[in-house]
Amino acid sequence: MLTAGNLACGILGILLVLEHGVSAFPSVGYLVLAAGVLDFFDGFVARLLKSTSAIGKDLDSLADLVTFGVLPTIMVYTWCQHLAKFDEYSLLMNYSAISIGIFSAVRLAIFNNDTRQSDQFFGVPTPANAFFIVFLVISQSSPIPEFVFTRVHWLLITATSSFLLVSPFPLIALKFKDYSFGNNWPRYVVLIIAILSLLFFSFSAIPGIILLYIVISFLSNSILKWKNL
Repeated sequence: MLTAGNLACGILGILLVLEHGVSAFPSVGYLVLAAGVLDFFDGFVARLLKSTSAIGKDLDSLADLVTFGVLPTIMVYTWCQHLAKFDEYSLLMNYSAISIGIFSAVRLAIFNNDTRQSDQFFGVPTPANAFFIVFLVISQSSPIPEFVFTRVHWLLITATSSFLLVSPFPLIALKFKDYSFGNNWPRYVVLIIAILSLLFFSFSAIPGIILLYIVISFLSNSILKWKNL
């Protein structure tokens, strides 16, 4: 039921964008947040109730593909269509958004078959990438954005995020085996800064939080490698 709720949020978000375009973006943001909460708890509840299954695992990935892959693709495409009114670049640039959905699918397939990704991730998780893309689009479509990305910028953003989805770089997973600061300092740093950023800047802080998560993951892994030399 929780996984189906995640999927429902994704489908509803797609319908809203198709029907109302850019004006639907703020509402879609709340749906993506709700889907993220459901996605976080569905596996936890399944393990708690001892109801994990191969079908549940596949359904989770399918739901994630729709909500965190297809929905961001449609949002970026819709936003680039809107920007096309203000620049002279080829309309084909709008279709670069397709890479988000494709690489999200590849990322999910890799995750389902990679036994190493229990206590860390290799590549940016699909929900994290979607949160970055969705809330960056929403911040751009606000009445007074601080800086407006052109379609060239969005081409670079989608290309970079697509690469990071399937990259071999290890990233921390927010799963605690114990609660000591020494073993979990990267997790605590990400959580503390994320909470403070949300309190002061609300949802507009989410893209920055995702970037911070990636940077701290790189730093923590570099420190670990240095200690093991």
